[in-house]
Amino acid sequence: MKKVILILFLLVTFKVADSGTCSINAVYTIGEINVVGSKWDLLITKIGKVESSDGTDLIGDNGRAIGYLQMHTIMVDEINRILGSKTYSYEDRWDREKSIEMFNVYQSYYNPGQNHEIACRIWNGGPKARFNKYKKITDKYVQKVFTT
Repeated sequence: MKKVILILFLLVTFKVADSGTCSINAVYTIGEINVVGSKWDLLITKIGKVESSDGTDLIGDNGRAIGYLQMHTIMVDEINRILGSKTYSYEDRWDREKSIEMFNVYQSYYNPGQNHEIACRIWNGGPKARFNKYKKITDKYVQKVFTT
């Protein structure tokens, strides 16, 4: 648990690669709704909209992807590997806040600079998707998130 708290603290203090610093109290508009939070929070919201229609469709990939961010069991296993302990269970995918925590752990490991494009690519295609030769497989996903 200490590792999770440390990682979340570091996420708040890191510079965001494509926007300077993380703006905690910025206001962003999604559709006709104003959202208060950082650009990173906005990205997570957009990914949630793409993955689960903003939490209204919590089962995907024929029942293999679960929750707000549509995580497979292998993702939970990977996050626990990163943390070095069985911190999260498969059932935690149903919990929106725990899903976001897991997303942040995964991103802090593979995308510590919080680059939004890389975040989308590795969430959709795994860690290798951040490299040029694999980017093509996630182009549509990135475009979908960025236009949401």
